[in-house]
Amino acid sequence: MAVIRKRGDYQWQVIVRKKGFPPKSKTFIYQKDAETWARSVESEMERGSWLNNSMLRHFSLAFIGFSR
Repeated sequence: MAVIRKRGDYQWQVIVRKKGFPPKSKTFIYQKDAETWARSVESEMERGSWLNNSMLRHFSLAFIGFSR
């Protein structure tokens, strides 16, 4: 389920929570963009095509094996 809330005068924050998945959040300038993103993430989670890439920022190319 997505929660969309207004943050200040110019920001909208989306938090998507679904059982079996870690919470996902993002901030937008326009409410319409926030709603579209929320529907997209929920749809990907339901179809099973959602990829949790939050851990990818902890890996370097050297870790993967692309170092010289």
